[in-house]
Amino acid sequence: MVQLFFWLGTSGAFGVLCLLATTSIAVITFFARDPRGENAWRRLIAPALATLALLAMVWAGLANDATLLGVAPGATEAWALPTAFAVVGALGVGYGIWLRSARPSVYRGIGLGADAGG
Repeated sequence: MVQLFFWLGTSGAFGVLCLLATTSIAVITFFARDPRGENAWRRLIAPALATLALLAMVWAGLANDATLLGVAPGATEAWALPTAFAVVGALGVGYGIWLRSARPSVYRGIGLGADAGG
């Protein structure tokens, strides 16, 4: 039970790191489409530096995953837990693409919270 808690806690932290890296990429993409009057530092340079730093940390986490999990290199846990994030992420992107074409009104309401109106 202690080992499972350790594995899931470590994997959860890695997942949050992946989400942060993805969000920093989304910031660059968002401001590339609509600068909203922001200067280059706020819309491009700072997010790009953050993206590079976060991607380096994701790479370091993947490269040292076995050590972080406390398992032997090449162990099933060392590749299965990070792979689960990739699979779930791919399913989410696929669902978003499907939602955009099959239910555009729902897709347009994503991120609006209570303002979505149904």
